[in-house]
Amino acid sequence: MSAIVPWSLAGRVALVTGAGVGIGRATALALAQAGAAVGVHYHTSEAGARQTAETIREAGGTAHLLPADLTDLVAHRPSVLYWILQPGSTIGGVGMGVVRMVRPWNEWLLIWGYDIDGPEPQIDEAQARAIAHRLIGDDSVDVKVRDISLWTNNAAYMTRYSSGRVF
Repeated sequence: MSAIVPWSLAGRVALVTGAGVGIGRATALALAQAGAAVGVHYHTSEAGARQTAETIREAGGTAHLLPADLTDLVAHRPSVLYWILQPGSTIGGVGMGVVRMVRPWNEWLLIWGYDIDGPEPQIDEAQARAIAHRLIGDDSVDVKVRDISLWTNNAAYMTRYSSGRVF
């Protein structure tokens, strides 16, 4: 897979739970686009997982289907935080966001990265809704925007990309 991304995950392996639908599918495709071999996990959405794996393979990537019931492993903290990587994304040009649960299961905080070297983006409600749909990978979700704010923090930054087996 060829992608214009600022990093490469070639030689890395990623396991994406729930990779047959929504955020899981978008994450699996983004990781594959960056060069990772992807374990496409599913429990009940076999057709979607097969489609995700096929999309990755058709683009020249490596994908393996991993059916499993992981309920016991995530029951203590289901779906609290998702990191979303979209290498080459046109949203802000950085291709990264976070979806974090605020109140189970209907209130979420979406954090989206933008290029801090450029001007601050001017985001209206329609644009915020479009960003949310892009991050969660499903335009049919009824998104209600409660607030829009810009926030940056340049006091902390990463000094290296990986350390040992952690990337």
